[in-house]
Amino acid sequence: MKRNTKLIILGAVGLTLAFYVQKLLQDAGAFRQITPVAYGQCQKVGNLLGPEDFALLQNGKVIISAEPRDGGEGDLHVYDPVQRVVTKLKPEPELEFDFRPHGIDVFETAERTLVYAVNHRTDFETTVEVFEYRGDKLLFLKTLIDPFFQSGNDIAVLSEDRFYLTSDFGTPRKPVQKVTQYLRHATGYVSFFDGKKADLVIPSVFYANGLTLNTAKTTLFVAGMLEKTVRVYDISSGKPQYVKTLHVDGGPDNIRWAHEKLFVAAHPKLLTLKQESEDRAIKAPSQIIEYSDLNAKESKSIILYANQGDEISSASIAMPLEENRLLIGSVFDNQILDCKK
Repeated sequence: MKRNTKLIILGAVGLTLAFYVQKLLQDAGAFRQITPVAYGQCQKVGNLLGPEDFALLQNGKVIISAEPRDGGEGDLHVYDPVQRVVTKLKPEPELEFDFRPHGIDVFETAERTLVYAVNHRTDFETTVEVFEYRGDKLLFLKTLIDPFFQSGNDIAVLSEDRFYLTSDFGTPRKPVQKVTQYLRHATGYVSFFDGKKADLVIPSVFYANGLTLNTAKTTLFVAGMLEKTVRVYDISSGKPQYVKTLHVDGGPDNIRWAHEKLFVAAHPKLLTLKQESEDRAIKAPSQIIEYSDLNAKESKSIILYANQGDEISSASIAMPLEENRLLIGSVFDNQILDCKK
């Protein structure tokens, strides 16, 4: 009898473990087949490592953050879509700290253009660096620091020195991050910095990644990469109020609002993305999804672009430059993709 009981318990444990592994692989897209979807004619532009994020300026140019994932120094660049030329921006004065820009956003007035960059100074220190972009010059202004910025990922600026910021995990310690990830425990969050200090405003996001605001800055969109969702919040009252969840067929990375639509760069095969992080010869597929009719009960979605990773791997951001023109960045690739129908 005791032997039978042990066998039953072992069998139950084995089945539970098998189910867990199956679910983990399925959620990571291990069994998914990628059907290529073209977006007109695409041109590879620039030579920059890890063009992670974009911020569109009123003059039509694009600020790009580039963060090499080998621990080296990163840079900010500006892209001229008319000339299709990427130019590296050299901060003035020279920075006296390590600069590895990740998520970025801009705040523009009639007087000046401010650039905000989430900076991974070290594995344990995330800051927000503030620059003024003036005539293709990048003037360093100041550093903003707060404990809630740890594990910082992306930033959405509401007004000068007031912004939302995602932290993908609740701790900067990599071993703890891995444990919480495999246990599927959502420790990521969104904080809000009011110009003086940050407060936690949206807790329990499973790998909080990209975020963006609508044009009126009354709606906040938050990407949960490992929960494969984009959450929608009404922020018109000053506090984020949950509205709805958009489900993503892949792990959403950076997101952008344009033309009354939401553009999501997603990783359809998360395990392949992890493999590319360890071996650049492996190319993770890319996928860009457009969401529309977001005020309707059921929003519409369409895949604008999909690729096995040979044209551009591990797409991290997609930004419309104009009607029928799309700019795509990457986590690990060494160029951006400018596509036009």
